[in-house]
Amino acid sequence: MTGYPTISPILPLDVVELVAEILAAEEDIASLKSFSLVCYAFREICKKHIFSSLRLYHDPTRSSPPYQPPKYLLVQGSTPLANCVREIVYFTEMNAVSKRNGGPSILKYFSRVKSFEFVLGDYSDINEWKRMAPSLKSSLYSFIRANTISRLLLFRTENVPVSFFFQLPYLTDLELQYATIAASAPARKSVTPLRLTRFRSHESDSKPLLHARSVNGTPILDLTGLEYFKLGFGYSMEQGDDMDIVKGFLEPSTCLKTLILSGFYRKLDFRGKLKSILTPVNLGTLETLEVYPMLESGDMDPYLNLAHELEKIAGKNVLRTINLEVDVETHSKCTTDHQLWSQLDISLSRQGSFSSLRSVRILVTLSTLGYDYSDLVQKLEVVGRVCFPKLLAKKDMDFTFDVTINEIEL
Repeated sequence: MTGYPTISPILPLDVVELVAEILAAEEDIASLKSFSLVCYAFREICKKHIFSSLRLYHDPTRSSPPYQPPKYLLVQGSTPLANCVREIVYFTEMNAVSKRNGGPSILKYFSRVKSFEFVLGDYSDINEWKRMAPSLKSSLYSFIRANTISRLLLFRTENVPVSFFFQLPYLTDLELQYATIAASAPARKSVTPLRLTRFRSHESDSKPLLHARSVNGTPILDLTGLEYFKLGFGYSMEQGDDMDIVKGFLEPSTCLKTLILSGFYRKLDFRGKLKSILTPVNLGTLETLEVYPMLESGDMDPYLNLAHELEKIAGKNVLRTINLEVDVETHSKCTTDHQLWSQLDISLSRQGSFSSLRSVRILVTLSTLGYDYSDLVQKLEVVGRVCFPKLLAKKDMDFTFDVTINEIEL
């Protein structure tokens, strides 16, 4: 006995499907659960949305971990829960990476996963791929081969071999956070290039992947369809390497739509660089530019020379949106010099320079542990009112300048 009414109410099931899809899109799991209690038919429709995403925790030191669903829940029933899962976030603790019995056997029950996030260790550790137990690696490779993974996140994983990506022919969305890729010899056989449309990297080294080649010398990355690129500039790489990597990813693209760059001023100084990393093809497709500079003194150009670089692509672009979020280091200050802040207003307002531009957003964030920023906030609010007269006057322009305080809690 299931405890559910077996006959659905007088309501077309395609309408129920539509309602469930709307609730799922809004991530309203509570309503989906309530909806599923109406009858058996409703439950079957809602189940695939309720259980579409799953978080798994692996610790081989525990014999029966309560945080992994029992096998019978995954494989039994007319629609096994394992068949509903499309996204998995998989955590494995530090004491799991080198255990001989470290294979996560639960992964073998999934065959329809599209998105996989692999988090190796906790937030305070960077973990070597080579330290993982062979059984854990074997389970991961088997799981990946059994599913059509199109989105992958690697978090705090060091020296992932390039060969790992040969197992992901369906991959289109790759994200690296505090991860590095280890260079390796070319593949022994021809591999299907990964056709990435989205790439995100934060404090990671993706250079070996960018330069990896198949046995016939062709790149293993096909970046012609790259639409979205985001890079958080890291500390570990030599000065200049970051922009070279950006150029390497963007140069092949024929349909770039969004470019997002962030980092401390030492890495993100745009002087002489923005135009060099964007090809004429990129400029003809790029619609959104987002920049997140981090400043540490009050005498710095708040745009890190971005305003000057934008002048070099004036009249050659189709930019519609520019977002600039200036993050000031804790208890530091940023300039309130009107001449410096006015640079962007001048660069973006010249006739015909940015004819497609419709939105410019500037946000200044001041981080504090109790420091009084009231005086600086008042001066920056004046900057927002008086330093952008041309952008404010444009009727077809959505311009905002905001200041916010980030209260840090210890």
